[in-house]
Amino acid sequence: MIDHEHKIIYIHINRCAGTSIERFFNCKGDHKTVSNYIHKMKMKKFKEYYSFAFVRNPWDKMLSMYQHNVEGSPNTNRGKSVRMEFNEWLTILPNAGLWNRLRWSNQYDWLTHRNKIQVNFIGRFERLNADWKLLLEKIGLPHSHLCHHNSSKRRKKDYRSYYNDDGRQAVDKYFAKDIKEFGYEF
Repeated sequence: MIDHEHKIIYIHINRCAGTSIERFFNCKGDHKTVSNYIHKMKMKKFKEYYSFAFVRNPWDKMLSMYQHNVEGSPNTNRGKSVRMEFNEWLTILPNAGLWNRLRWSNQYDWLTHRNKIQVNFIGRFERLNADWKLLLEKIGLPHSHLCHHNSSKRRKKDYRSYYNDDGRQAVDKYFAKDIKEFGYEF
């Protein structure tokens, strides 16, 4: 999402409060990587904007993706044709070729260009309110509450309670970059 009025670029990583952020700025964006923006704008122009993103614990993110895409959400009609247990779903994703698609890739890959992180600010979904407040200060906007849009529904509070060993290992393997670069733990 590019907001020319505020001179900001938001890297909208799926299931990381992106719809809420886009609605706050009244902008509709795409799921584009830093590299996409740099190729489109060129590095010099990209650096004139304040760029930011939010990342999420990969185990929590994958549960949210499952609940949104397989079980469905109130905002979509997804999940009506396929019912699959969560951990089974995690283990079949690599064979379905989905891990190589952008929406399933490491969050780290969204934020890098030539293997270097290029965004000015990386917030965490786990501390969304505090990081949102900090971001608004950095871009010179007064603090305002971020409304939660497009959330998935959880039956249990803690994401860890959904995982078995196979599911946990699948996320460990395919999101190793995020786990290492952002210091996430199960």
